[in-house]
Amino acid sequence: MTTTQKKIIAIAATGLGVWWLISVSEPSKSPSLPAASAPAGLEWDRTAHPVVPHTSVEQQLAQPRNPSGGVESKTISMTFENCQLLIRRTADQVGQAPINIVDSEILRMVRFVTSDGSVLVTCSKPDEKAMITRSPYQ
Repeated sequence: MTTTQKKIIAIAATGLGVWWLISVSEPSKSPSLPAASAPAGLEWDRTAHPVVPHTSVEQQLAQPRNPSGGVESKTISMTFENCQLLIRRTADQVGQAPINIVDSEILRMVRFVTSDGSVLVTCSKPDEKAMITRSPYQ
């Protein structure tokens, strides 16, 4: 990524559970985007879902994109609420907020970036299962 593409704006599509990542150029000549706003009563709760900085884009791009063949995955029977608690406790233990990939009423998937790869945690309410996948970098 070039130095002119430093600003990244994440916009949540409220109610759809979809995230868009939009890269915007730094120069003042670039068109500005309108501020995103949620419908009344659906404002972002920063206490429930704090926004914290993640590793820089440059650091993520410097790491290999394809994990090696050492992917490990484990599925555990667990209630959705206990799986959410597992994510919170993991975040507390590693001192890092998870990167939300999907966050809906029936499914939550987060990613924890580690120095040697990443860990995905998926919570499924209909299945009452938690899936933990570890993907090391090459």
